[in-house]
Amino acid sequence: MSPVPLLAIVDDDAAVRQALTDLVEAMGFAAMGFDSAASLLRAFAPGTFAAILSDIRMPGGDGLALQAALAARDPALPVIFVTSVQDPDVQRQARQQGARAILQKPVDADALERALRAALWRG
Repeated sequence: MSPVPLLAIVDDDAAVRQALTDLVEAMGFAAMGFDSAASLLRAFAPGTFAAILSDIRMPGGDGLALQAALAARDPALPVIFVTSVQDPDVQRQARQQGARAILQKPVDADALERALRAALWRG
């Protein structure tokens, strides 16, 4: 039996972070929440997480900077943004940096599950 994929959920809003954790756990994934990009980066080691779910706009470090830092440490790690940011330039930058999906808050559970499965089991 293969291990349950562990997802990192990064959002400064505790209620959103908990809701996403509950949602992905109901989908059969394991999750670990982080309140900032910095807190994830302190705990990060390549191979620990199967994917990252992150907000884009957070105090103390945005999701795009987090995405770039993670790409330098683990280039194949899938990053999916769950955000309220609707700025096309920001979304374009996220895609150019390799974001697997950009989903709008409140996130649609089916869309999130499709994005996660596509990111984790490409092929």
